[in-house]
Amino acid sequence: MPYSINPTFAVVLQLLIGLLVAYLAHQRGRNPIPWFVGGVFGGVIALAILVFLPDLERGRLWRRLEWMESNAAKGESQKDSDQPDDVPEPILEESTTPVVSQPAAHGWYLARPGGNPEGPFALDTLRKRFQGGELMGFLVWQEGLGGWMPAEASPIGN
Repeated sequence: MPYSINPTFAVVLQLLIGLLVAYLAHQRGRNPIPWFVGGVFGGVIALAILVFLPDLERGRLWRRLEWMESNAAKGESQKDSDQPDDVPEPILEESTTPVVSQPAAHGWYLARPGGNPEGPFALDTLRKRFQGGELMGFLVWQEGLGGWMPAEASPIGN
């Protein structure tokens, strides 16, 4: 008697492959919905195609890093019109702008001086990380602040 696969098991396996392919597609900067469908119906073939396609997310991060390095080499500390997004580059500025008395709960970015900004984060998340000692030497920014400031001198450290 030949061995047969349970149809329910086969369907669950195809759905799991589709979820895996969608997750990997998302991690690589691609739309996960069509990749989920491709993973369900194409199985391992869709996974193999995804592996050989360029990683869009990594490419975006490298372009941003190159942009930041080129601006640092030029000595530019102001925001240019060719910046990829609306987050200013993390250069420590001597700002006389007062800190907002009621800081926003969301929309905080953090970076090392001259590094790549990460975020947005919730204020509570950054406060917990600061209290744990993780953010020493980091700069923080949110819309409404004059510029990047040390985490210790920001509302996160208070």
